[in-house]
Amino acid sequence: MLRLFRNIRQTLLNEGETAKYFKYALGEIVLIVAGILIALQIQTWNEGRIQNNEDKNLTGMLRSELVEFQDYNREMLQSLTTQTELIRALLDSTEKEQIETLIEEAKEETIVQLFTLHGALVTVTEFYDPGTNIYDSIVNNGSISIISDRKLVNLLGYVYVQRRAILDGLHVREASNVENLHTYLSTQYPDETLRLFKPHTPEESDEINAAFWNAFQTDGTAIGLLTHRAGLINSRRLVLQGIINDTDEYLNSIGAEPSN
Repeated sequence: MLRLFRNIRQTLLNEGETAKYFKYALGEIVLIVAGILIALQIQTWNEGRIQNNEDKNLTGMLRSELVEFQDYNREMLQSLTTQTELIRALLDSTEKEQIETLIEEAKEETIVQLFTLHGALVTVTEFYDPGTNIYDSIVNNGSISIISDRKLVNLLGYVYVQRRAILDGLHVREASNVENLHTYLSTQYPDETLRLFKPHTPEESDEINAAFWNAFQTDGTAIGLLTHRAGLINSRRLVLQGIINDTDEYLNSIGAEPSN
């Protein structure tokens, strides 16, 4: 093809057709430029198509992870609510049966088995770890910039990063509070605490529970530590409820079915 163009130009020059030569050369340039532009447009379209497909795939993966994220959040919210109710019932109620009922519920709803009142009070609530591997991978490899659903991207940055940092900070403070509470109870009630770490019957568990029950009706220091802990757990619960509300709002906006 290039040889044909070259021969045509040479023929025009040899025949003295200078005007025709320049017109032909100009047409050849226009043709070449048009070809380049068409090629670039095809390349741009192809790259856009590939990026659009990648956008859809990544968005679908992130949305699926978000639904699982909600399932985890609701389970943890129930655990924190149960623990908060247990502590508040202990501080506010004189009904021992209510406390025992809450302890039984806590055994079923939390990962850690809470066999005694003391165990329920000095067991740190679960660390917040919702599992955001897909999001973390997309952020680390820079693919997050491909996502066209900016509402989704902003939500994930808010609930996965900002809100999680707050929950982690509250968990650290709770762990410190639990350590102080455990140290105090072990010091003030060494016999009862020692019995916790030895094999004991259900009847003996009832006796241990009764001892700590009495302590939290009269011991101002223990009550103060426990009240502080209730506030920390409730703060985590409120932050988590906000995360659930924001996430449900987004899932509803895209027609996804929120977790139950």
